Amino acid sequence: MEHAKRRLTRKQVGQLLRDHGYPIGDGTLDRICSPAQGKGPPVDCWWNGRPLYDPDAVLTWAEARISDEPRSFTRDGSRPSRRIAATQADTA
Repeated sequence: MEHAKRRLTRKQVGQLLRDHGYPIGDGTLDRICSPAQGKGPPVDCWWNGRPLYDPDAVLTWAEARISDEPRSFTRDGSRPSRRIAATQADTA
């Protein structure tokens, strides 16, 4: 009998990402995997209505999300609007 391919639940995906240095919380992962956003790692298959993920595909997805572009935040920690950020970039 052949061994089943290793697949992860979403909670295990969060732990895998943290173990590999990607700082993501379970709530954030749930949010980006929601159908409304649909930006999470690719679902490998479904089991009893639960999405299961391939660990290699998850790590590939996480690596593709890395950006070297710095993000701009206001003093209170919120993001400025795109218009304000563009204005700041023009004056810099």
